[in-house]
Amino acid sequence: MNNIFDQAQSVKRRTENQLWLKKMLDQLNDENEKNKIKNVIINRTIEIYINIKEDEEKELFLDLLDEIEILTPNDYFRLLNKCYVQLRKQYPTIKKYIIVPLLKCGDEKLTKIKSGVFISYLFHTFYFSIIDESNNEMKSRPEIIVQHYIKEVNLQNIVENDEELIVFVDDFIGSGTYAVTAWKQYAEKIKELGGDYNKKMVLVSLSALDIGITKLAEEGIKLIFGLKHLTLNAKFKNDQAKLKKIKKTISSISSSYSVAKSFKLGYKESLSTIITIRTPNNNVPFLWSSRINKRKPLFLRNGR
Repeated sequence: MNNIFDQAQSVKRRTENQLWLKKMLDQLNDENEKNKIKNVIINRTIEIYINIKEDEEKELFLDLLDEIEILTPNDYFRLLNKCYVQLRKQYPTIKKYIIVPLLKCGDEKLTKIKSGVFISYLFHTFYFSIIDESNNEMKSRPEIIVQHYIKEVNLQNIVENDEELIVFVDDFIGSGTYAVTAWKQYAEKIKELGGDYNKKMVLVSLSALDIGITKLAEEGIKLIFGLKHLTLNAKFKNDQAKLKKIKKTISSISSSYSVAKSFKLGYKESLSTIITIRTPNNNVPFLWSSRINKRKPLFLRNGR
């Protein structure tokens, strides 16, 4: 028991010193609430750690805690403003931005809410008018139209107007697979209408994984992003021996969660450790798993 207690205390100290945890807690003003949330995260971390059998894997798990990044609501607004500035500078002659959530054709009919819907609403922020006024080269104020999706009947008008631009938005680009599919569907529609989709569309994401950025670039997709994240593959590319052990450890821990075999290293084996408002399934399962089996992930992914 003493050994387990000592281990728990060691994990507690390691966890409470994490920058991402401090960043989470800084969002709260009530000290009592801060302590409650801190204790939940620490207890979940201890539970995962205690149930890892191999000592080497336990140490690697603790190392992985150091790789976690978190985006808070404050980060969302900061990155949104950054992306808006880039958008204005890259498209200075555009007078109307049509803001649309990044959704595949048909997904707008689904009842579930995708993250792009949330980000699209943020484009109503009053900050943009202040940004425009504070930049000499951005004095003219463009019209911003936020839509859930673009009706085919309106797409022709957008294609024919050189001063209008479709801006697909999301908070996070992971592997890039979904984004490429959605982009190509709209690109094909614009092409059929005789338009040049390279001039009519751009994708804005608050943050993106390195693998997603690369994939979109390979597909010729125009992407504006606020923050780039590295996968574990990228972070440990110069230490392949450790990376191999990390993958083995993650796969082992993943057996405690109800995730498909293809998700044991994150969706498309993304090996991501990024915490957004709704934890991406590109992450390793102990960070996000939405189905509680033997134990809880650190950041339960609510809903499907």
